[in-house]
Amino acid sequence: MNLSKYITRVPRPKGAVLATNEHALRVLKEQGLEPTIQSLAFTSKGAMRSLLGSSKKTEKGEKKGYITKVMYLYPHMRTGYNVCPFATPSCSKDCLVSQGNLTYPTTKRALIARTYLWHFHPKYFLEKLMMEIFKFHIESQWSGKIPVIRLNGTSDIRWHKYIDMAAIHRDTGIRFYDYTKFPHNDKLPPREVYSLTFSISEDPLSWERADKWLQHGYSAAVVVAADGKNNLKSARAAQQKVVDRGYLDIMGRRLRTIHGDEDDLRMLDRKGGLVVLYAKGKALSEQSPFVHRIQL
Repeated sequence: MNLSKYITRVPRPKGAVLATNEHALRVLKEQGLEPTIQSLAFTSKGAMRSLLGSSKKTEKGEKKGYITKVMYLYPHMRTGYNVCPFATPSCSKDCLVSQGNLTYPTTKRALIARTYLWHFHPKYFLEKLMMEIFKFHIESQWSGKIPVIRLNGTSDIRWHKYIDMAAIHRDTGIRFYDYTKFPHNDKLPPREVYSLTFSISEDPLSWERADKWLQHGYSAAVVVAADGKNNLKSARAAQQKVVDRGYLDIMGRRLRTIHGDEDDLRMLDRKGGLVVLYAKGKALSEQSPFVHRIQL
């Protein structure tokens, strides 16, 4: 099968300007990596690095008949190349990369290698991504579960500009979904192919952008915690209070709420709903509007 037909655009490699990117050079040296395909696409033992993986949250979807793959890159500017153009100070500080398994040194090195592979060797990266997507398609057929893919686990890249998601969906049944901070635009694949959830942040324009997404039938996500408290139990209680009530009055509107931590199947959310996530890690003590505080 000619998988290259699903690649619609290959960006220009950034390797030519690597010599002027002191931050990237320092990170490569710290991780014992070279800007070559051999170093970035393979481990020191010669094993090929995978682009797609999973997480505890995505695995929750299996109980509902879905099987999920997710791709993690090293976020924002931490490699010297920005993979989150609309990142805010709070979301950068509270990013998932600072939590759980993503903090392990070997995992961090893999994320960094994967990110540089995208920037320095995008053609190879996209070709390998296609191979893994179609391998996943075959695996999902054997599992009997519905396949879904989240390409922006810890990034915010407009992958629909580089791969033909509609054609992949037509030929495999795979659906894509992501969280994003990009403003809404009309040049998107159909929602049943690529479901996007806007992530609300402390940016003054964030709620205005969220409203635009909501008006077009997409969801928006908000992080909540208990007012005056910074522990996990209270954050979960704040989330449950809003979800049980069924709505949150905000932006002069009453938005229907969706539990955002029971699974990661955002493509199943009702149109125009507000996905409520409880604060985790560093976000528990966040005092900016990035975390919406709920009175218990």
